[in-house]
Amino acid sequence: MDVFKTLISIAIIVLLFGVMVYVVAIQVREYYQQTDPMLKIIKDTLSPLHEKVKDLQFFQGDKSYTINKKKIYLCLKDENEEYYDFNMLLYVAIHELSHVMCDEIGHTPKFNQIFHDNLILAENLGIYDSTKPIITNYCGHT
Repeated sequence: MDVFKTLISIAIIVLLFGVMVYVVAIQVREYYQQTDPMLKIIKDTLSPLHEKVKDLQFFQGDKSYTINKKKIYLCLKDENEEYYDFNMLLYVAIHELSHVMCDEIGHTPKFNQIFHDNLILAENLGIYDSTKPIITNYCGHT
């Protein structure tokens, strides 16, 4: 019986250690996903667009998406590790910001209106240029 208790104790300790390593690994990965200087440039550029920008966290990702309306992941570089055109990155960031601002999930008519309004406001503020083409194969998407 003592051997069984010892084995259970060791298993619990190993499991707890594994969970701790996993949590630390997640934190380290998130930290390094925030270190690209382009993220700060994008965030600073978007700040005049809406007050919520200052409270958002921006991360580099393999694709662009928003989590819990608090974290925005942006695909910054193409397959050659070159930054996408800055105007294109702003277009994507405005798209993700529009998800944050919308109380609905997905690409609903309400979201589309918010996104449209944000693009117009960004253009009026001199942040975004609608005359530049949108990259059709952005981040591997067609």
